Order: sequence, then structure tokens, then C-alpha cells
Amino acid sequence: MARSDILALIALTLASCAPAPPTAVPPAVAPAPQAYSCAFTRRLKADYDALPSTSALRIFVDDAIRLRDQNRAVRREPDPAPCPAEGERR
Repeated sequence: MARSDILALIALTLASCAPAPPTAVPPAVAPAPQAYSCAFTRRLKADYDALPSTSALRIFVDDAIRLRDQNRAVRREPDPAPCPAEGERR
């Protein structure tokens, strides 16, 4: 076998041992959370506060709040501004 054939064989052997190139991971895409008016938010809080602490609906709402916070973090969005007290202006 000629020297050039041996070198070619070594090059092919070494090339086949190289790890596969990394695959790109697509960025996480999170939908934008629904924005609610301050009036609706106040109604929602009043309804939530009226629920017993053991209510399944209250537990579900707590989970939804946590998921909305995580969604905003993934999207790198700030927390929404708090609503002013009823009767106050922004």
C-alpha cells in the first residue's frame, strides 16, 4: 500500500470518529398573556377572596397565576403595573 493511501485511510478513520455537530435548540416560544383591565382585575380579586381556602377553583387560580408569572419571565416581560385603588387616577 502506498504511503498516500495509508495517510488517506488514517484521515478517513479519524474523521469518522469526530462527534456529530451540535444541533441547534429552537428558542422557547411562549404566548403573550392576556391583559385584563383594572376593573376586571378588581372583580376577579373579589371573587377569588370570596372562595374558601380549600376550594379547587382557588387552587386552580393560584396555579394559573404562577404560570402567568413564569410565562412573563420566559418572555422577559416586566410584571404588570399594579392597579390603582378604586377612585384613584394613575
